[in-house]
Amino acid sequence: MPMLPDVQRGRKNEILYCALVFAGLWLFFFHSFLLKGALLSGGDLINHYIPHKEFFRQWVHRGVIPLWNPHTFSGRPLLADIQLGVFYPPNLLSLILPVPVFFTIITLLHLWFASMGAYLLAHRSFESLFSRFLFALVFSFGAFFTARLYSGIVLFIFTTAWIPWTLLAAERWVEQRRRADAVILGVVLALQILAGSPQIAYYTWIMPLVHFLTGLRLPRGSSTLWSGYALAGLIMVALSAAQFIP
Repeated sequence: MPMLPDVQRGRKNEILYCALVFAGLWLFFFHSFLLKGALLSGGDLINHYIPHKEFFRQWVHRGVIPLWNPHTFSGRPLLADIQLGVFYPPNLLSLILPVPVFFTIITLLHLWFASMGAYLLAHRSFESLFSRFLFALVFSFGAFFTARLYSGIVLFIFTTAWIPWTLLAAERWVEQRRRADAVILGVVLALQILAGSPQIAYYTWIMPLVHFLTGLRLPRGSSTLWSGYALAGLIMVALSAAQFIP
């Protein structure tokens, strides 16, 4: 049943307010970086992600897409390294921004993205605004995310930020059975893989599987359930094949 105009307008305003609140909270969380001009640089960032991204950036600016990195051990694949995330669209920003600045900005954006995904997911289950906000706050400001800032394993942040969006897409497909929702699910799954931490993407697949099993109990059963997941899987493989297959 479509929502009444006033209800729909109220929901849009609530989402906008929460988006602004979470943006403010994350900016405050990063205030020491913003005020002092500091940048994320801990652990894996300074030892692995920044040097490899800078190597890739410099060669692309010379007009060469490097397939191989000769400077690590006896050499190693570069373009096929999923942690480099060459095919992850947000990483294109690294070609125009200084790499340390890029990682600080994109990490902040993914944290906000995780907050909003969790809030929208909670919107489907909780009637109370406070409950929805608290759910998103606990999810995105928990130790899993914040501890990765100091260890520098920001790829876990990028990939995990897609979990609530994956669940949202899976729920919409199970409930609505519209082909557009299956396409969206496939695109979201592909982006999560390309974000750079496939182990988290694999764990995430367990949750749509649960949605599938629970969807079998709905009145329409499995009549179209298989087709949507099959379409989503094909889209996921097609969009991430260049990174996923290697």
